[in-house]
Amino acid sequence: LARRAEEELDEAATPIASRPAWPAAMAALLLIPVAAFLLYPQVGNPGAIASANAFGRIDGPLTADRLPAFRNQLATHLEGNPGDGRAWALLGRIDLAMERYGEAAVAFERATSASRKVAGDPEVWVDYAEAVGMAGGRTLVGAPERLIAKALSIDPANARALELAGSLATEKGDHAQAASHWKIALDGLAEADPRRDDLARAVARAERLASAGGMTPR
Repeated sequence: LARRAEEELDEAATPIASRPAWPAAMAALLLIPVAAFLLYPQVGNPGAIASANAFGRIDGPLTADRLPAFRNQLATHLEGNPGDGRAWALLGRIDLAMERYGEAAVAFERATSASRKVAGDPEVWVDYAEAVGMAGGRTLVGAPERLIAKALSIDPANARALELAGSLATEKGDHAQAASHWKIALDGLAEADPRRDDLARAVARAERLASAGGMTPR
C-alpha cells in the first residue's frame, strides 16, 4: 500500500507542489526546479512501512487533496514506530509536497538518525537540504550546504545533489563552479531525460557569466 501511495504521489508531483525556485540561482540561470521529485526513492523496501496494515485502505489515486489524510495516517504510524526511518523519509517527502518545510526538515533529521540505510541514501540528504533551505529563507548557504556535501560524499555523481551544488555556487556568485557541477550532472543523465535541455541551458549561461566576469558580488 505504501509503495502504491508513493507511485501515485509521484504522478501527482507537479500539480501538488510548484514550490518557488531558489531566486538568486534559478532566475539568473534557468535551472530546472530542484524539487521535482517528491517521493521517497528506493531505499531498501519502502513497502515495509506498511507491513502491519499501518495505513489502512486508500481507494483511488492519492491526489493533492488526500495528502493530509495520508499524512495523518503516516504520523500515527510513526507515533508507535519512531524508529522507522523509511516512514520518516516518506513523511518528509509529503511535508515537502505540502510546503511544510520546517516539519519536513525535522522528518528528514529523524529519518537519517533512525536508519543507517536511509542515511546512506544521497537522495534523502538532497531532500533534507532543500527542506532546510526553504525553511531558512530560501538559501542554500549554511546548513543546506553541509547537507549537499553529505549527499555528494555518498554519491559524487548524484544528479540532484550536483544540481543543488550548482545552485549553491551560483548563489555565492561562482558561476564557473556552478557550470562545473551542472556539467557533471548533465553528463550523467540519460539522453531521454527531460532535465537535459534545461540543464544544458543552465550550463551554457553559467559558462557565459563565468567568462564575462568570473565571480559576481554576493
